[in-house]
Amino acid sequence: MRATEAAGLGFGRLTIPYKLPAEKEMLENVRADMERGGIKHALVIAGGGVEVWRSGIRTTRILGE
Repeated sequence: MRATEAAGLGFGRLTIPYKLPAEKEMLENVRADMERGGIKHALVIAGGGVEVWRSGIRTTRILGE
């Protein structure tokens, strides 16, 4: 998903970009935490990697777009 789409769905950036494949385990740990907590989240393609965005974070602008 792209940042504009995620923001439009009410998501906000939770993490900085994970560099794959080197940081895949860290990304999966964050996703598992979101799942356990029942928190809506999305993976967002960002410069240099993939970010985790979640519901409930207010954002007024999208950096890097």
